[in-house]
Amino acid sequence: MCGGVKTTNITGEKPTVFPKENFQPRIVRPIDSIDAVTGEYLVYKVPDSFCHDVEDGETRYLQLSLLDKNSVENGNESWLQFDQKNQEFYGLPPVVGAGPHTEEWVLKCSDSEGMF
Repeated sequence: MCGGVKTTNITGEKPTVFPKENFQPRIVRPIDSIDAVTGEYLVYKVPDSFCHDVEDGETRYLQLSLLDKNSVENGNESWLQFDQKNQEFYGLPPVVGAGPHTEEWVLKCSDSEGMF
């Protein structure tokens, strides 16, 4: 019954089923930079508003992955780690010479269908 009206398939053919369209998650509020100080343990929780997916919702419902500047998933040998469950960066920055030092990372959002 649909809206109080009984519907019948007269032709006996199976109804056409269209695949559900899956949209790519989008970055809503990018993380421009995170300051880390040598010798100070870093913990940074990714904001709920970082990315959004039409089907799955906000950041907490998406899979996040930390990639290096070459788009390779971050390994255990790096000082910067990413806790996927809690969606947090953490680590102890190493000593790397005098003056400021910059490293580039990419945070990738994937939805439940694997689209990023």
